Amino acid sequence: MSVKLERYPEYGVTFLVFGGAIGGDDVDKLCRMLGPRDCGKWLSYFDATSDFSGIAVGQLPELKRALEKCQVEACGGVQQPNAIVVASSAGEGFARFWREYTLIGSVHPMTPTVFSDFRAACDWLDLPEPARVRLAAEVGGAERGASGG
Repeated sequence: MSVKLERYPEYGVTFLVFGGAIGGDDVDKLCRMLGPRDCGKWLSYFDATSDFSGIAVGQLPELKRALEKCQVEACGGVQQPNAIVVASSAGEGFARFWREYTLIGSVHPMTPTVFSDFRAACDWLDLPEPARVRLAAEVGGAERGASGG
């Protein structure tokens, strides 16, 4: 697995799971997958195996533009809540870099808030219990605390 995108319109959330080596092909694929259906809350999960070193610096503007296009086309340019959960310190550096990068020169930034705790991110996004359970299952149950149990 590298990048997995799941849409849950019933909960108003788009869920991205990143794991393993993420490279240029994954960025290209993600840019093609994004679209008007992706308005609403966003939750990205960087699992403990996530390695972003394969992404070329030149691809970051393309990904940023694709995300901003979603904000404009699907959400009328209104910034939606966006959280990233990092399962280990390995993904934290990229998550913090991405947060700052999205602020530079953005008319419609999609700036994430970074969390190390899945439950805290779900609380911040105000996700209902059924969404928490379903999203926790998507990451292999590794985040048992996501539903508060």
